[in-house]
Amino acid sequence: IPPMVFEMVAKLEKRLAAQPNDPEGWARLGRSYVVLERTEQARAAYAKAYALAPDNVDVLSDYAWLVLNEDPGNTTGLVNDLYVRLAKLAPQHPDALWFLGFAAYQKGDFRLALSYWDRLYKLLPPENQGRAHLKQAMDSAREKMKR
Repeated sequence: IPPMVFEMVAKLEKRLAAQPNDPEGWARLGRSYVVLERTEQARAAYAKAYALAPDNVDVLSDYAWLVLNEDPGNTTGLVNDLYVRLAKLAPQHPDALWFLGFAAYQKGDFRLALSYWDRLYKLLPPENQGRAHLKQAMDSAREKMKR
């Protein structure tokens, strides 16, 4: 990572210390920390951005993604709360539809999982490579519903 990146992050940290009520700044700092693989600091920065702008879809989706990737098998608690809120604010958000389907699947509610994933499938362009994986997940849910 070029030294310039660390300098830019340091400047942003200093500016946010002086002007802490900047959700976009905190989100930018969170993204920077992700790149630098400073996960705990990224989570704290995103938490501040989210606290300042809980209705900002971009901040919310980035924060939810980060929390999910800390523990990808966990679909309860904060990560669930974030994705449920994201779905309320942006009902067609692909990340929210995928996650809520995944959470329902893990709970054994295959019908609900399919309802989320079907909506997502219809949103994805035909050339999207995620469609094949999503179709496999949907087929699995259908199979499990038969049992």
